[in-house]
Amino acid sequence: MQTKLTLSVDKDLVEQAKKLAYKKGTSLSKLFQKLLVREIQDESSSDSGEPLPELSDKLKRLYGSMELPKGLDEKEAREDYLLKKHG
Repeated sequence: MQTKLTLSVDKDLVEQAKKLAYKKGTSLSKLFQKLLVREIQDESSSDSGEPLPELSDKLKRLYGSMELPKGLDEKEAREDYLLKKHG
């Protein structure tokens, strides 16, 4: 679920962020969301108390770029894909 957020940020920083978002082909909102997710992941840990594995830079850039359908079983979808690909 999306919600609106109002922030007070230095004007020059906002302009730089807008340019960065444009350069990356995304919106300022999505760029901000990705940065927040990255920060939260850095602070999070798994249920076992061990740190979560670090994502590669490529995966970090992709994170949040699409939303999966609700109720999607990722393991089943992967198996279906592999069956179609390899027969």
